Amino acid sequence: YGALMSHQPWSHSKKSVADQCPRRFYHKYVARPRTHKEYVSSSAGRIGNAVHILLENLVQGRNSKSTFIRAVSGLTSEEIFEVKAYRDGIFRFLERFDAWCKKRNVAPCDVYPEMGVAFTEDGEIVDYWDKRAFWRGKLDLGVKVRDAKTGDVSMVIIDHKTGTRKPDKEAAYHEQLNAYVIGAFYMDPSIVGVQTLLHWVGEDLREDMYAFGPYRDRADIELNLIPKFFDAYNATEQAATTYVDEDTSPPQEDYYCSWCEYAYCCPLKA
Repeated sequence: YGALMSHQPWSHSKKSVADQCPRRFYHKYVARPRTHKEYVSSSAGRIGNAVHILLENLVQGRNSKSTFIRAVSGLTSEEIFEVKAYRDGIFRFLERFDAWCKKRNVAPCDVYPEMGVAFTEDGEIVDYWDKRAFWRGKLDLGVKVRDAKTGDVSMVIIDHKTGTRKPDKEAAYHEQLNAYVIGAFYMDPSIVGVQTLLHWVGEDLREDMYAFGPYRDRADIELNLIPKFFDAYNATEQAATTYVDEDTSPPQEDYYCSWCEYAYCCPLKA
């Protein structure tokens, strides 16, 4: 899939920065010494992080009270109230997930909360922080499912979302999940396929809590998904190799500008 990329290891968020704003990518990943960051935090981000901590720990059966205390540590009283508003969605998911696992005889060892995955350009799985990694990321929840009759193993990948559900968001998120599909395939090439799923924690109706991506069988992953993935990252890499200084890294206004840690030195914000 081409020459070794100079900006690896890649991640979905790193690629998004490169595609969205060359100036931010330069300051974040290229500048030496790295440009000073101004800490930018959003209430929505802190709330979302707390909800993810709750889901990650409770799906493993940990104590709900102590987990909640740890999850909301450092939040304001208003933010803690917002986290509590997700309680029903969290426990609806846990109840349904537990029933789903029991029905399919899923063993605890086949449930992978906050599963980190890293792979090389040749498809070798490596340690998450290995410098040889081409791509790395952490998925919220992975589950291996074995067919009772055939013994075939498939993977279900679930990503928790706390924001407002919108069709355009779902399209972008499913693109992100494709990278996890490839990671799951590299981890276990014997799997027959991967199903992705977005879990919208804040949705009220049970049937509206989930958005399924396309089921990817092994042939589809190998013949279609993997080549498209590397083509897309190669295209981003080719563009990113030109972001060598501020003159060659033009700023691009985007929705993320409000949370950009380099806004203080951006000409669009001057």
